[in-house]
Amino acid sequence: RDRVVIEYDEATKTATYEFANAYGLDYVRKIERSFVLEEKELTLIDEFDVIEGTPITERFVTRDLPTVDGTSAIILGVKLTPKDNIIPDIKVVDAPSHTSDKTEKVYCIDYTLPKGAVRFEATIEVE
Repeated sequence: RDRVVIEYDEATKTATYEFANAYGLDYVRKIERSFVLEEKELTLIDEFDVIEGTPITERFVTRDLPTVDGTSAIILGVKLTPKDNIIPDIKVVDAPSHTSDKTEKVYCIDYTLPKGAVRFEATIEVE
């Protein structure tokens, strides 16, 4: 298994790592995630290098029922708001449990990027 290396830039308070190999898809060449720490919020930035025309959906998974407020998804008082005007789609799926050999119900918060977009940016803040 490949190791994930997290680089941290103290001057910009940015942590970055690359994790395309976690998906094992030949049409996904790179996924770079950065977290930028600001005074009252955290900014998440994902940048993709994929074969042209590949659709990209950002998925955030939670055991807790999220609520939607415009483009924001809120989970237990933590608000995720994309920079672009993308409305989240909430799905309920059965997923393998991390603690047993059973499945469990989880909620998927999907943000489908516009065709040709290769960057997703969102702020994360506690309400």
